[in-house]
Amino acid sequence: AATICDSVNLDFLILTGLKLIVLASPRFREGYTEKRRRAQEYNRLKSVIEQSIILELTQGNNTSISSLFLNKFQLRFQTTIAEIVKSRGLVSSTVKILDKGEKNAKNYQLYDQLIDILYIKSELGFSGSIHYDLGSILKEIDYFENCRKRVKESKIIYRDYFSRNVKKGIQKADVQAIKACIKKLEKFYAQTNSNLIQLKIYLFKMELYLVEERFDRGTEIGLEAISFLKKSTNVRTNSRIGYFYFNIAETELGALKFQESSMYAKKSESLVGKNSLNRLIANQFYILSSIYLNKLDEASESIKIQKQLKAVESYPFYHSKFSYYEAMLHFISEDFDKASKILSIHFDLERDKEGWRVWLSIMRMLCQIERSEYIDVDLMVQTFRKYIKSWEERSEIRERDKLVFKVIESLNRNDFDFQKVKELEADTLTLLRSQVKELKWRPNSPELVIFHDWFDAKCENRPYKPNYQPYRSKEKVGK
Repeated sequence: AATICDSVNLDFLILTGLKLIVLASPRFREGYTEKRRRAQEYNRLKSVIEQSIILELTQGNNTSISSLFLNKFQLRFQTTIAEIVKSRGLVSSTVKILDKGEKNAKNYQLYDQLIDILYIKSELGFSGSIHYDLGSILKEIDYFENCRKRVKESKIIYRDYFSRNVKKGIQKADVQAIKACIKKLEKFYAQTNSNLIQLKIYLFKMELYLVEERFDRGTEIGLEAISFLKKSTNVRTNSRIGYFYFNIAETELGALKFQESSMYAKKSESLVGKNSLNRLIANQFYILSSIYLNKLDEASESIKIQKQLKAVESYPFYHSKFSYYEAMLHFISEDFDKASKILSIHFDLERDKEGWRVWLSIMRMLCQIERSEYIDVDLMVQTFRKYIKSWEERSEIRERDKLVFKVIESLNRNDFDFQKVKELEADTLTLLRSQVKELKWRPNSPELVIFHDWFDAKCENRPYKPNYQPYRSKEKVGK
């Protein structure tokens, strides 16, 4: 039972298991299938048990379960029943169950269940049953085995790419590798017409347009994918729709369309599981958008909610992220003592390789500069300098981050005289303000406080006020 429905509560699993045991037990089979005249009674009882399980699955706390899951469950259940009925020689009843199951499995592209059904049919065909032609069934098995193989390969391609590349950061993503993945998946789709593979193609295209900074096109593809999902009952689930919504939220964040990013993140939140990783990711984009929109109270409230979710206990990296965001809220609000206190705690982010531990160190320095704790800054600079070479060797630090540290080093050497450093590091600050891809500020980076804007504010003795306009340049064109 646990293999049939792994996302429902324990009581339901136990009850389902007991019912399946009853169906499969020799005593039950003997009592209801030993004599052909009692086959009808057996089928009636089987139907009652099957319907009771489905009813329990769809009632109470399980109302969010998708039709895809229900059909997968029913097919596994029906396959078990077909095996039992076939073993008792009830060929006509077996055929009826198998034909119904095959139709549903094909409609939902459930290749595992479909192949199981076809193998049972092949056994009947091999035995000389008039109901099935063995040759035709074997051809279908070959075709759907290939479909299953291609779907599994598409999952491997997707997971392999993102596990190897996503932590390198957008600025280091391999455009050619993404295009190669899309080309391979399109070939698989041509062979199988599998909607699951089509979804992977959509995701890779969104990644490509995000990397190429063709944000409008990325959003179009995301919305197209959602429309495709809503029309395709065989792959439509709320969690998948929610997954695309938070990918759109990320794309809109990259375009500095913070209001839109916030909206799509909220849509995603309402669809993905409350205690899922996807919920944390969706809310991450909502929090970032709120911070950039200067809706600090909303961001703070969202952070509190996320920290109370059970899911965050399973993903300490995200718990650390939310704490980091909380510190940034205090920094922007000029409560540097609170920001420093939060940042002083050991963070899971310190084990990350996507720039988070670099910026954790940088923000600790900025807090101490704001608090005029210059001796602490000097010690932090020395420590940072010691580690920066090893981080460079492992490509864990961006060129922009090196320039930021260069300015901080200069401040430390020159007694934190911002006007003097402004002149000494004029070229460095110009580079930090540039639109060069490797150097420019990115809204989805750990640099929530734009360093050069903070530096300018210190020079002019005014509150920090970020300027996003230079990054809202016209995006690239192309298909």
